[in-house]
Amino acid sequence: MKKYFVALILFAPLHASAQKVRWWNKQWTCRRKVEVQAPKSKYEGEEVGYVEFRTGGYMQVDGRDLRVVAGRDVMPHKAIQIGPGDFAKVAFRLTEGVKTYYVYYGNDKAKPPADNWEPKRGLLLEVRQYRGPGFQTWAQMQQSLERAKSLVMGRMFVPNVFLGYNPFGETKNCLSIYTGWLAIPSQGDYIFATTSDDASFLFVDDKLVASWPGTHRAVPYAARFEVVRAMKPGLHKFAYYHAQAIDRAAAVAAWIPPWKIKKPPPPDGRRNRAARMQWMKRNKFEVIPASAFPPVAKGVLKDYAIRGSKLAPDFAAENVGEVMVGGDYIQRLKFTDTSPRVRGYAVVTQRWDFGDGNTMTGSPVEHVYLRDGDYKVTLTLATAAHHFSVTQTVHVTRNWERQIRPSPDKAKGYLPILSKYDFENMPPEYVVIAARYFDELGQQETVVRLCRAALSKANAIPIDRQYEMALLLKDVAKDAETARMAIQAFHTIEAKSRDMRRQAAAALAAGEMGLNVLHRPDLAEKEFSRVATKYASADRDTLRHALVGLGDVYREKGNYEKAKECYGKASEIRTGREEFRKMAVQIGAYSRAVDNYLRDGKLDDAENFLDAWEWEFPAERLRGYSSLLRGKLLAAQGDPRGAARALEGLALVNPRSPYAAECLMLAAKCYLKTGDRKKAAAVLRQVVAEYKDSPLNPDAVKKLKGLKE
Repeated sequence: MKKYFVALILFAPLHASAQKVRWWNKQWTCRRKVEVQAPKSKYEGEEVGYVEFRTGGYMQVDGRDLRVVAGRDVMPHKAIQIGPGDFAKVAFRLTEGVKTYYVYYGNDKAKPPADNWEPKRGLLLEVRQYRGPGFQTWAQMQQSLERAKSLVMGRMFVPNVFLGYNPFGETKNCLSIYTGWLAIPSQGDYIFATTSDDASFLFVDDKLVASWPGTHRAVPYAARFEVVRAMKPGLHKFAYYHAQAIDRAAAVAAWIPPWKIKKPPPPDGRRNRAARMQWMKRNKFEVIPASAFPPVAKGVLKDYAIRGSKLAPDFAAENVGEVMVGGDYIQRLKFTDTSPRVRGYAVVTQRWDFGDGNTMTGSPVEHVYLRDGDYKVTLTLATAAHHFSVTQTVHVTRNWERQIRPSPDKAKGYLPILSKYDFENMPPEYVVIAARYFDELGQQETVVRLCRAALSKANAIPIDRQYEMALLLKDVAKDAETARMAIQAFHTIEAKSRDMRRQAAAALAAGEMGLNVLHRPDLAEKEFSRVATKYASADRDTLRHALVGLGDVYREKGNYEKAKECYGKASEIRTGREEFRKMAVQIGAYSRAVDNYLRDGKLDDAENFLDAWEWEFPAERLRGYSSLLRGKLLAAQGDPRGAARALEGLALVNPRSPYAAECLMLAAKCYLKTGDRKKAAAVLRQVVAEYKDSPLNPDAVKKLKGLKE
């Protein structure tokens, strides 16, 4: 009797919903049950719902196999977002009186739906990467939008246009497109306005009603507005476009409805600017509220099934925290088994493979990713007699809302998770970040272990990361074996690097290790002597450092005269500040004053002191620092083109100035602010070609590459 009862359990059918609802089409593999409560609306048109879910790797990359079914009817739908990773977001038409819908996908032979249905509800935000050419006019903005058509970062429904950050990435160099339907409650004249940091354009019924092109701040009482007369009640097409360069962000669509208009504004025009400003101060604009955009109902996932499978494994992934390690963020994700439970298939264990060489069991679990990217995460469910698995691509990146609502974790809180990782079997790039993390926590033994593991695979690590690992190892090395590995790493870096200063720094570090850890002055002498001859032209600090190192070597040997000679030569190498010792009081006072005023935003005071400085010491115009500050001042005053000219002038008259490369880099930044990418690229090429030994050269190469992309 017991055996018969157990058999009934083990071979019981799936959950009740699977029994009652027939599979819409057997060519589709996956089905998700969604419940949506349709909103009550007084406006014409169809109500709209949407849902977001993970696809388990079954959906086609273009979403062409996506279908939404109610009963036997296929609902019109729009794929809002497919990816990154195995993730989808879909909007679909709702049917009156119907609460339950099924989303089907997983058919590689499916063709895209014939209709191009567009929801007539809500406000959809799409963000694209900005790649030029500019946004000084609406025509130029259209060119920028077209160029960025394939560079979509993400899409989502938003309540209204009132946003100060990019929800899909860094808040810089991006284009935001808001499209939807605006509900006008009563007939009358409406005044629409836009205020933004950088360009914005507001359309109603495909007509441009307010715009503020170009690069600028979102200044109070400086909104751009216009009257739209005799608007009729009902839904009106709405669109808002915003371009954000490299500064702070702001995008606001506002209005004054007819029942709040006390007095119409003066007509637009140069003669009426002051009058319109006064009118705006007396009449309060308000952000167009969320209630003015008919809502889209968010669906709730209720069930999941895979055709032909007794159990449908599924999981959710949520970014729940981050910690900055050096200049990188590491992410903490929470994984939860959301697989539907089936009678007769009791799950014994849940095993996770996180796609980075680490595993864990249980649910929910937390995992720390050391680098952003796409990871193949596998959940395996084990029952008494079977195993069921699902592998999904999880896109790991920051929760970008933390840009405006920071909630950083404490680094020490990640130690229980990271201390269990099998770093020896992880890619070297991950190990580099882990070593940096453990170094910040003072875990020196772990740092040594990780550095040795990473440097043993040095060919797979970029030269910058190799140098970082070698420096970490140098800081914690206490035994001869570790010191020898660090010295070998520095020699490898010196041989591979094309930057003379990096080569010299690696040789100096090897010399210090030989002297201070291995206590081998002969070995250290070779390193320091090579720097003093081969890299003497790198910079003064390098030569001074090498001579001090040689002095230390001879001191270690007990050779007083030789040590004294080397220390004396080092002391003769004076820095720029020491060479101008007699003028230091005056010049130093001027430069510090200008620096302080610029930092505090007191531009008038900065300009007065800078004028006085260059008047009293005209030669300072040739040396470079005052020219650099002049460029910074002009840029802060809103004259990027004037700043670029002043900065390029210094490099032209004195290309050997120690500030020439920095001036050119700032000039490139100013040109980018004006939207002139061609001139910016020319300036960056000059830095790359003429200032190869400058520490700014790698940054110039990187920025130039970004412009070409």
